Amino acid sequence: MAGKAGNSGQKRRRKTITRAEAVKRLGAMVKAIHRDLERALAIEAALEEANGIVNATPDQVRPGPGAYSTVSSSLAFDLAMTLARLFEPMPAEQAKGGRRRLVPYKTERATIPLIVHLLRQKRCRDDLAALARQWIPHMPSIADSQEAACRKASADAAEAYAEFRRDPDGRRGVARLNALRNNVFAHTLWKEFEGPGPRYRQLFRLADTARDVVAAALFAINGHNADFLDVERIRREDAQRFWTHALRPVEDEHESE
Repeated sequence: MAGKAGNSGQKRRRKTITRAEAVKRLGAMVKAIHRDLERALAIEAALEEANGIVNATPDQVRPGPGAYSTVSSSLAFDLAMTLARLFEPMPAEQAKGGRRRLVPYKTERATIPLIVHLLRQKRCRDDLAALARQWIPHMPSIADSQEAACRKASADAAEAYAEFRRDPDGRRGVARLNALRNNVFAHTLWKEFEGPGPRYRQLFRLADTARDVVAAALFAINGHNADFLDVERIRREDAQRFWTHALRPVEDEHESE
């Protein structure tokens, strides 16, 4: 009887994955998230440039205001959907005592929180650092510097996400986004969602955080040095050229008809 009681009192070990599987998942996740980030940055640039032109000249009359409103709303919706996928919280399950326990390995979804969760683990950092030493195998003299750069990038990715989480407005933004995803994006509910949605500034902050985390994670995981600031610049310049023509003010009555 005593033996039985002792066994029943033992805590269940949390399910985990092997080191090799963790590193494999990191590679697969960062590849998928890279695609979503490129999309988010393109949408953000288009939306920011359009809003900038309209807000700078609020008294100007422009043709097709209804169509512009539809386009800008669609861009905001698409950006919010993309960011909601990137920042989806790690899954959790009900534990004893009513508490919720994270179960990060029971999902096939690629998310920034899960990438950061793995990059914070010493076993993942050590394995990635060992791989980094072989990035340029014909130059063994730089293996130490490659390892150091990989470890720094892992730390930078985790810190960029931690800095975002320390910001109260950042936490409010992602909470509003997740509520919107669960109550509006993912389902058509008969009960109207009454919660506030994320502000534009919060969406743009999420996009910037995703940019910083993914840039560092890409380098830490596979040595890819992505310049997303340059990607943003190119996207903004392209969006500015488009919107400057598309949002030309009406110059006479004939054009406004």
